[in-house]
Amino acid sequence: MLSLLEFKNAISADPQQALMSWNESTHICNWEGVRCRMKNPHRVTTLDLEHQASPIPPSLGRLRRLRYLFLSNNTLQGRIPSFSNCSSLKVLLLNGNHLAREIPIGWPSKLEDMNLSANNLTGILPASLANLTMLNDFRCLFNNIEGVIPNEFAKFSGRFPQAMLNLSTLVDLSLTQNSFTGEVSSDIGNYLPKLQRLFLANSIGKLSKLYWLNLELNKLEAHENQDWEFMHSLASCSHLRVFSLNGNVFKGHVPSSLGNLSVKLETLNLGANKLSWSFPSGIENFLNLIHLTLGINQLTGVVPGWIGSLKKLQSIDLSDNNFTGFIPTSLSNLSLLGNLYLSYNNSDGPIPPSLENLQMLQAFYASNNNLHGRIPKEIFIIQTIIAIDLSFNSLDRGEVPTNGIFKNVTAMWLGENQGLCGGILELHLQACSIMHSDSTKHKLFVVLKVVIPMVFMVSLAMVILILLSRGKKKTKSMFLPSFHREFPKVSFLDIVRATEGFSPSNIIGRGRYGSVYEGKLFQDGNFVAIKVFNMETRGSTKSFITECNALRGARHRNLVSILTACSSIDSSGNDVKALVYKLMPRGDLHRVLYSTQVYKESSGLIHMTVPQRLSIVVDVADALEYLHHNNQGTIVHCDMKPKNILLDENMTAHVGDFGLARFKVDSAVSPSDDLYSTSSVAINGTIGYIAPGMSNTGIKLLLACEIQSVQQVVMFRLLAMSIASELLYLKYS
Repeated sequence: MLSLLEFKNAISADPQQALMSWNESTHICNWEGVRCRMKNPHRVTTLDLEHQASPIPPSLGRLRRLRYLFLSNNTLQGRIPSFSNCSSLKVLLLNGNHLAREIPIGWPSKLEDMNLSANNLTGILPASLANLTMLNDFRCLFNNIEGVIPNEFAKFSGRFPQAMLNLSTLVDLSLTQNSFTGEVSSDIGNYLPKLQRLFLANSIGKLSKLYWLNLELNKLEAHENQDWEFMHSLASCSHLRVFSLNGNVFKGHVPSSLGNLSVKLETLNLGANKLSWSFPSGIENFLNLIHLTLGINQLTGVVPGWIGSLKKLQSIDLSDNNFTGFIPTSLSNLSLLGNLYLSYNNSDGPIPPSLENLQMLQAFYASNNNLHGRIPKEIFIIQTIIAIDLSFNSLDRGEVPTNGIFKNVTAMWLGENQGLCGGILELHLQACSIMHSDSTKHKLFVVLKVVIPMVFMVSLAMVILILLSRGKKKTKSMFLPSFHREFPKVSFLDIVRATEGFSPSNIIGRGRYGSVYEGKLFQDGNFVAIKVFNMETRGSTKSFITECNALRGARHRNLVSILTACSSIDSSGNDVKALVYKLMPRGDLHRVLYSTQVYKESSGLIHMTVPQRLSIVVDVADALEYLHHNNQGTIVHCDMKPKNILLDENMTAHVGDFGLARFKVDSAVSPSDDLYSTSSVAINGTIGYIAPGMSNTGIKLLLACEIQSVQQVVMFRLLAMSIASELLYLKYS
């Protein structure tokens, strides 16, 4: 009581009369902010004076039984008195005051929580704080603490110490050989603007479950072997899948310890540094590697042949280095490779024709090298190819084609390949000379020119006769759909006009066998959707016929409505096949669910409500059920996915794209019929949506598709019931 009265007497102003009850006529346990022990009412255990105006008298340091002291958010001034004699003190909150000078040295050993933030404290952190073994929360943010962290703090554990972010003048911070967990604050640079060196050695390596380590776009450096020591500790991260040092200042030779990283590694990005010497060794150990980036460095030597053994690679970036030698032919073993970047190197030799085996390749960049020889035509046959850049080499293939992409001068760049000739006039290349070395070669050429077409025509006729002899049943299945009304006739010229010359700006969808355009085709002025098949794609004709057969007798409000079809030839005599549908203004379901700015008019797409989603689920289930049980035989879609669900102006769902559909006319179909035959070719359908077991395992395609269809109908029905139940619960809860 005497200590608290002395505390009151030291107060110069008490405008809120917070301590009016502090007098000898009132029991101490009834004083404002004072709490006493239940068994000993004369013993004070807690003093709570938050949001009051009062200083801290040194006499408080003699309260041996005091456990909790809350003095936060006042205007307390002066220095913090010693609380070393408060042997029972557990919690001390002094934050939000005007306390100054150094932090005291002595503290009670039972202290668990101490907050000194938002004051005017100066000096250094006393080493004695490290002796508080029970302290689990210490804060001193927003002060003027300086100096180094005492060595006594060397064995930190738990989450990253946020209190260190208050050391605004800190230049070096070493937290090596600790047991930190959680995240280093992403805005650490805002709090420590003068920090030059941050050491976290032997910390990362202890994160045994680490699977993603991204250190991109910093100023991390490595000049000597000892600077790469962190790589050794990463060997303990057995679950590491993604590791990136992209955009830093790592120099010299990548150490062999790189090969000790997890065999589960899928992404390795060492690009945009200053790495030199030869191709980094150890990468050959990562058999699960999917993405490899070494671009924008100073690597030399040849690209090793063992790179072809990393069969899961989908992307390789070796551009902007100093690699020499031939492009390794082993790259043709990477059947999943989609992107290959080799530009801005010193590679020479020819382009391997075996690259035609890369049937998933989309982009091939090898410009600004020393490549020579002919451009292998095989790479232009790859159906997935989107971009090829071979400019600024010494290539000489002979005549540049004049068809396909080579008809558009703005779609290609042939610069600095002096041996090329021919092509369209806009390229301004020299004419190709036609030379016949002797009369024998000329005669052979004439014979081949006549004989080969004749052999082809005879073979084609035999094939047609064989197909016709198999019976009329299949022949009838190839007829175009009939809708019991006059079928509008559409020519190739009509299609060209409606799509504005197949303008890319009119494309509203793409698929494996062609593109879908928006255009005006009929005199009523309404827009339609025109699916134009790419006849150069293998299987496009079969897909066209299959889609016609699927829709010829189908009648359902949740199926796409076909208006007409076009089977003609263009001005060059090439086959043209197209289907015309009623336009679905809302586009496909995938676009509505996952719309981004890459879709034109994406800002006009609406956010679907739960009832709308329920309605779409029911629509799709109805359509699938009709296809599977209609009276004209089973139709199994086999490629059910959000992109094949189209939405009209009322958000009604329509199932479309029947190019991979399967049919079963009745249960008496012979098992020898090819509809039930096993598949020995590549999987048809979209990965993630194909029927279970629909692979090269001998599972019959139609049976697999039927299983998928039944599962999808049941799934959509159950999903609809689930959403409906949730709506009822939300309505009545």
